[in-house]
Amino acid sequence: MGHNQPQKCTKYHLVSLLNEKQGSTFANFLHFFYPVTLLTHSALKDVEFLGRTLGYTASNKNFHNISLGQGQEKVAEEAMERASKLGHWVVLQNIHLVKLWLPRLEKKIEEQMEEAHKDYRLFLSADPAPTPASHIIPDTILETSIKITNEPPSGIFANLHKALDNFTQETLETCSKVFIHD
Repeated sequence: MGHNQPQKCTKYHLVSLLNEKQGSTFANFLHFFYPVTLLTHSALKDVEFLGRTLGYTASNKNFHNISLGQGQEKVAEEAMERASKLGHWVVLQNIHLVKLWLPRLEKKIEEQMEEAHKDYRLFLSADPAPTPASHIIPDTILETSIKITNEPPSGIFANLHKALDNFTQETLETCSKVFIHD
C-alpha cells in the first residue's frame, strides 16, 4: 500500500478488520459501503485503524477528525464539503453536543449524498440518548446511516478478557506483576 494514496475499502479489507476487531458475526454486516456511519465513541478507534490501513490519515490530508461542541461546526462543514468531492473520510465526534446544528448537518448530508465521490465516508459519533424522550439526532440521519455500537461484554471475566485483548502477548510478558487464577 502506498503511503500517499488511499487504498480502496474492499469487502476483503472490511471483513478482515471486522473479524479481527469485532468477530465474525459483526463482519457479516457488509452494508458498510453506504457513506454515512453513526457510531459510539468506543468504535472510533476501529475507524481510525481501518483508515490507516487503507491510507486515510491526517498526514495524507484525506482523514479529517473533528470534535464538535466548541464552535467547530463551520470547520466540519468545510471538511465535509471537501471530502465529499475528493473521496476523503470525515469523523465528526460528539454530534449530540450540537443540537441546534443537527438540522443543518442533516441538510448537508442530504445535499452531499447526491453527488458524493464514491470513496467519501462520513462517520458520526454520539453518546446514546439516556431515554427515548431525550433523543435529539434527526430521524433522517438515523434512518439513512449504518449504526455501529461496541457493547461492553457482560460479566467481570468477559470484561477483563476484552481489556487484555488490547495488549500483545509480548507486552503482557514484560509486566512485573504475576496474576495467578485458581
